[in-house]
Amino acid sequence: MAFFFLKDPLLRNSEESKIYSFCDEWHLAVDRIPDKVASEGIKSFLTVIHAIVVQQAEEHKQKKKADSAFKEFEKKATELRSLESKHGSFSMPEMSKHPVADKRTKVEMLRAKAEEEKHKHDKSASVTRAMTLNNLQMGFPHVFQAMVGFSSVCMQAFESVYNQAKGIGEEHDVKRILP
Repeated sequence: MAFFFLKDPLLRNSEESKIYSFCDEWHLAVDRIPDKVASEGIKSFLTVIHAIVVQQAEEHKQKKKADSAFKEFEKKATELRSLESKHGSFSMPEMSKHPVADKRTKVEMLRAKAEEEKHKHDKSASVTRAMTLNNLQMGFPHVFQAMVGFSSVCMQAFESVYNQAKGIGEEHDVKRILP
């Protein structure tokens, strides 16, 4: 805000009236600025960003599940190799109750589960990439258009107020301190 210092104390009442009028104009200019469009644009973009963050968190959770499943699979596969080296690798049907055959079945189930979890993670990552690209392409232009419009209206309002202040200063020999 500008501060005015009057050189002539007799003009003070007239000048004070003009300054109050100027402040009212400034207040009205600020009140007339249509901030709703810009605000709604920003809120809409925040919603887009929130959806992306939620999807990325889901993808991260799925990656942790896949990593955990592969670790469990690797651990059991190592145990199976150790058991096979002790007992030999039995693959005959009559040996289906043998500890090696039982362990092999469990390891194969873990391999299938790990691959399924990896597939889910890959699918989740693909969804995240597509969602991020699409949402940002759709969200950014709207926000930028809203902000450009808002900035333009603000600039016009403040130029009008500045020109009015400049007029007051020239009209009455007022010393102005402007930023």
